Amino acid sequence: LAIKQIPYQLEIINIMKGEHKTEEYTRQNALNQIPLLELDGTTHLKQSIAILEYLEEAYPAKPLLPKDLIDRARCREIVEIVNSFIQPMQNKGTVEKVAELDPAFAAWIPKVVKAHEEGKTFEEEDGEVNFWPQYWMNRGFRALESVIDEEGPYCMGKDVTLADCAVVPQVIGARLYQLNMTPYPKTMRVFESVTNRPDVRSGLADILGHL
Repeated sequence: LAIKQIPYQLEIINIMKGEHKTEEYTRQNALNQIPLLELDGTTHLKQSIAILEYLEEAYPAKPLLPKDLIDRARCREIVEIVNSFIQPMQNKGTVEKVAELDPAFAAWIPKVVKAHEEGKTFEEEDGEVNFWPQYWMNRGFRALESVIDEEGPYCMGKDVTLADCAVVPQVIGARLYQLNMTPYPKTMRVFESVTNRPDVRSGLADILGHL
């Protein structure tokens, strides 16, 4: 939205406080997930990639898909590494279900969330208790490193694309789980390049202030 300069009104749904499970939100999104795009008060679009594709087609100015067909496919490949591989394995619903099966992991969750809210780094003596989310994120970020453009500054090179729109929130999510991002310099280059853009910085600050 910021990159395409589309006016919008942001409403924060704090999933850590269960705001996504209210009766009103459930009527709008039966899966109780975020994000949700409200277009006219009655039309609601769910699922991140469906929303990104809608915005790309509805607002073709400042395109976020490359013109070349192969580059378009590679851009979508990066998007799907995040959307189909990393994100489902570390989202809140999955983590909560894993916690039901693993008492040690369940005990770890409130500690790391509290540390994140306080802006601190959570150190756990047993380094394996957060193995589940870190395992999948590490695999995904390794894959991203293999396909992100060598020179940059963005995923696909000189131009920002939908791939960058997928990678940036995943890096933010990795911070919640205290993932060491040092092994992923190209991913972090993309993150810094996008979040330092003037057209992104203000909107991102609004969101990060609620995390």
